[in-house]
Amino acid sequence: MLGDYFTNGSYGGRVESNYKARYKYNGSVRFLYENQLQSERGFSDFAQTSRYNLNWQHAQDGKSNPSSRFSASVNLGSSQFFRQSFNQVNQSATLVNNLSSSISYSKAFPGEPQVNFSASVTHNQNTNTDVVNLTLPTLQGSVSRVFPFAPKEGTKKGVIENINLQYNLRGENRIATTDEDFFTEKMFDSAVMGLQHSIPIATNFKAGYFSFSANANYEENWVFETYRQSLVENESGAFETARDTINGFDTYRTYSYGASVGTTVYGRSLIHI
Repeated sequence: MLGDYFTNGSYGGRVESNYKARYKYNGSVRFLYENQLQSERGFSDFAQTSRYNLNWQHAQDGKSNPSSRFSASVNLGSSQFFRQSFNQVNQSATLVNNLSSSISYSKAFPGEPQVNFSASVTHNQNTNTDVVNLTLPTLQGSVSRVFPFAPKEGTKKGVIENINLQYNLRGENRIATTDEDFFTEKMFDSAVMGLQHSIPIATNFKAGYFSFSANANYEENWVFETYRQSLVENESGAFETARDTINGFDTYRTYSYGASVGTTVYGRSLIHI
């Protein structure tokens, strides 16, 4: 733990730590905070600025839990921290234009079928424009391929027994904000959320010398904000597009399908010289 204090009231603090649990995980964390005062209180050029930076690195030992993983690489903070810090010794950090972070967790549930789940949080910050983009969070899930009509013993035969399907889920909550609104309620005003479900179905079979395969895909999207567009006549008599934002839960679906047939032809040629 380190600290700085100046006679005009400016102060700063730094906390750093490395940690390790043998055969489980290891990492490091560093947090820096500064409250800088410029000039003197009561003067026209007086200004007070607060800055911070958080860096966290965490890695899990792959042998500790093979079915679940957790990792973190975080570097976030005030866009101008490294350029205006009064105690900056890492000069190369002042040239960095982007700060990025990623925290992820995944879990597998072995069995038949196997279920997989993962969640992640990402952060990207441009220190020149002060634009911050977040996914808070991204969710993904899947169920491995199953054959609901397959016999318990023996090989699968025919169209019905070869029918197989999967299930996939993806959800996102995207946020675009600024350095000034970061960690405030206002940052959630631009949030865009949605969930996507997909179920691919396929089958195959043989008839004589021909092999047939067919597939279909069902996709359903859940959204929490939609747009309604209409043509509106303006004062000059011309028509222009007007867009209205509608808040609330809504869904839409898409379907696709395909089929193919194939065979193999064998031949023999004789060449006499």
